[in-house]
Amino acid sequence: MTTTEDVLACITRRVGAQPMSETSELTDLGVDSLVLLRIITDLAASETQEIEPQDLARLVTVGDLTEFVDRWNGGPRP
Repeated sequence: MTTTEDVLACITRRVGAQPMSETSELTDLGVDSLVLLRIITDLAASETQEIEPQDLARLVTVGDLTEFVDRWNGGPRP
């Protein structure tokens, strides 16, 4: 299971320490599309997983990213 803390730690490694929470918007944190892909890859359960580009466009907040990575790694579906 991917937790918000896992995602926050990964974002911090990629863009630096700053105040952030589950409701923080990724763009406000300096997460662009390339950084987003790197974060998702860092959190991937398997290196062979594929990502649908339209799924990435829906990720706005840290919470959205956490839910996406958890589902993508085989977690519970809504």
